[in-house]
Amino acid sequence: MNIRQNYKSLAVKPRRSLSRYRRSFLRRKLRVAAFRPVNHRQIDDLFKSVIQPLETAFEYRHAVEQSLCELNEMCGLPDISNVKQCVRKIASRLQKANLVGGVSIRNQSGVPIFEYSAALPQLSRQSVVALEEVINRCRALVDNGSVIHKKLFNVQTEVCEMSKDIPKLLETSGLRGKKFTKAIDNFSYNLALLNGQTDLLNKAKQDANIVIQQILEAAETTHLLIQSEQS
Repeated sequence: MNIRQNYKSLAVKPRRSLSRYRRSFLRRKLRVAAFRPVNHRQIDDLFKSVIQPLETAFEYRHAVEQSLCELNEMCGLPDISNVKQCVRKIASRLQKANLVGGVSIRNQSGVPIFEYSAALPQLSRQSVVALEEVINRCRALVDNGSVIHKKLFNVQTEVCEMSKDIPKLLETSGLRGKKFTKAIDNFSYNLALLNGQTDLLNKAKQDANIVIQQILEAAETTHLLIQSEQS
């Protein structure tokens, strides 16, 4: 299974100023936790409690996506290229430079570990460093994403329990008529946003694990992979 990295909205284009890119990034970050007021203190506090975790999850997802774009750039490949193509490109560069064996990838409990036995030309070194960065960011997403998901899941559970009594809770807060209807709509919107962002995090974790597996598979077919000694 190959994941195609088509993250055009996240790629830093040469003609696009850094300030414009940063503004776009900040706007997207704000949208991932743009909860609307329900005007019930307990409910609003619950949604507010996951703003930071959701923004942090977005940052981890964005870091992986950006590192994949940078890897494609360092390998001289289109944005839609997959990580296996990047590994093959790196292996090809090493072969042309007569540096086969200059870089090896060790499979250490499912994690690619790089070992160097020679100095690399600039292009090869930059692409290998970019590949290592992809692995580091994927691992950070998987490891930290699990902690974030636990927090999101706990709030999801609590909010879903409260949803059973949401009309009564809002009425006790003195909401009537249009304000009551608006609060119901905002609660539904917030819950859908939370569920959607949690699903995105889960999908991103799965994709990150697949990317790491693809790197190991490509390293094996290109003879970059060496197996760890069995204890």
